[in-house]
Amino acid sequence: MNSGEWFFRFFILDHFSHHAIHLNNWSEIPRPPLFLSDRHQQTSAGSIDGHALLFEMNTLFENYVARLLPRALAGSGLRVVAQGGHRDCLFEGETGRFRTKPDVIIRQGERVVMVIDTKWKRMTPQIDDPKQGVSQGDVYQLMAYSQLYDCPNVMLLYPHHGALPPDPICTRYAIGARDSAAILSVATLNVTGASQRHVLDLMRLIEQSLSIPTAMHPVLAAQS
Repeated sequence: MNSGEWFFRFFILDHFSHHAIHLNNWSEIPRPPLFLSDRHQQTSAGSIDGHALLFEMNTLFENYVARLLPRALAGSGLRVVAQGGHRDCLFEGETGRFRTKPDVIIRQGERVVMVIDTKWKRMTPQIDDPKQGVSQGDVYQLMAYSQLYDCPNVMLLYPHHGALPPDPICTRYAIGARDSAAILSVATLNVTGASQRHVLDLMRLIEQSLSIPTAMHPVLAAQS
């Protein structure tokens, strides 16, 4: 199993545990005897104490996407900056207030061409909710990024899951007016399987969102 698969498969969320183990680095991960011996605990009965290994999935998903994007955009002339920007929303005289820190910024030279905000939230099928579970606050946040970073393309990126249609989602919305050049994309990334597939999916997603000609990207050009 490669690092990408391990990243999203090796975690257990135990709502019945009263303890959480906080780890400073991966070397501190314990090797549970039950796991190594292919045994497991029942949560409905028994007197054996158990432990839970909990991950902050918002941070995990954000970091995973940020690590894969440079590989996805290699050769395209685009540069990825994680947790960058640091522009202030408001100013009181010379003092900035409400500093922003977008999850991912994609630059072409010094120009910001896309801002991505990752959300470890469960999108709903469109038949159940026309907004698909996207929160109004998240939309407002991305609209602010578009204005603040003078960026015409912003994206909310969610994990894909089985209740959604089989193909990953990428829905583009004009911001503020029907004929606006500023676009907010709502997209999903399937994080099951091998990490190389995630790289290719991100590559296609960015190419679609930024309307990058396939010929500009050597990997996509080779596959076409």
